[in-house]
Amino acid sequence: MKFGVLLILLIFISSFSSYSKQSLKLQGRGIYTFFLLDVYEATLWTSGTKNIYEGELNLQLKYKMNFEGKDIVKQTKKEFESAGVTSENSEKWSVELDSIFPDIKKGDSILASYKPFSGIKFYLNEKKFLGEVKDMELSKSFLDIWLGPKSSDPELRDRLLGVGNE
Repeated sequence: MKFGVLLILLIFISSFSSYSKQSLKLQGRGIYTFFLLDVYEATLWTSGTKNIYEGELNLQLKYKMNFEGKDIVKQTKKEFESAGVTSENSEKWSVELDSIFPDIKKGDSILASYKPFSGIKFYLNEKKFLGEVKDMELSKSFLDIWLGPKSSDPELRDRLLGVGNE
């Protein structure tokens, strides 16, 4: 009897996993290159809504080289500032993200799983929960690094959003 209850409980818990690609469709992917070096492959899955932030989405970055977490946050801060985020928010958000991002080895991936009204949950290699951001302004500003109109790599943005791939 106890085994049956435990089995049902495990099935119930697994059906409510923290993130899921099953209900999302592949929107696009591309490689971010810096000075002829491939840095990471970005892949975007969305629920297919016209405004991507109205539905769930997963953005995955699979790294092609090693990085320290602090350097990822430092670059994120630069991206925030070039996109017009106030220096006050950029500084505050960088501190929050610094507690989430680990050091990365070549082949590791970080998955940002976004849900409207909930924010982003971050995972290392799709398994290890790293942390979450509930602040919606921070969540959208973070994703806008890749998906927003002021992205520093508009070609990668277009590939992720599937612009011109139809």
